Amino acid sequence: MTDKELADLIFPNVTKSVEDYEKIYPKRNLSEGARVTRFAPSPTGFVHIGNLLQALTDFLLARNSGGVYYLRNEDTDTKREVNEAVDKIMETLNYTNLVPDEYEYRGEIVGNYGPYVQSERKEIYHAFIKYLIIYFFPFLIALLFSFLLHPIVTYLEKHLKFPRIFATIFIVCLVFIIIS
Repeated sequence: MTDKELADLIFPNVTKSVEDYEKIYPKRNLSEGARVTRFAPSPTGFVHIGNLLQALTDFLLARNSGGVYYLRNEDTDTKREVNEAVDKIMETLNYTNLVPDEYEYRGEIVGNYGPYVQSERKEIYHAFIKYLIIYFFPFLIALLFSFLLHPIVTYLEKHLKFPRIFATIFIVCLVFIIIS
């Protein structure tokens, strides 16, 4: 089975490619040094002081660099999700004047890089994982084996006096050759 066949088997419904998403979401036209920051609360309750500190930090970094501050609701913890928590998040951000430049709220999308709700971005992530499987699977497996073979790296380092970096590269290359 080829890496492409494996990727198609795991993600049969993914039709868009990484290139498609790079066209949909082109690089932002921002000045050099501009920061794009994300405030990503989970709608599992009220906004607390830690959320506000994060929102303030993100807001100030974006504003002071000429960048963009956006809100992404991390709605993947459905078991703990609280009704109307997203409303409370938006109310709090409006009350504190930490209003994001880009967000999704009550079906309205403000900004060109949405969706801004985590669960709605799954297809995008699957396309990138599929790409990694197709083009980097042998390398990823080699890297995984290099971590699993840490005792061998340690042995090469301590007993044969291999510098750690060379021992690791040696193991990664050896595994890569074996699985390719």
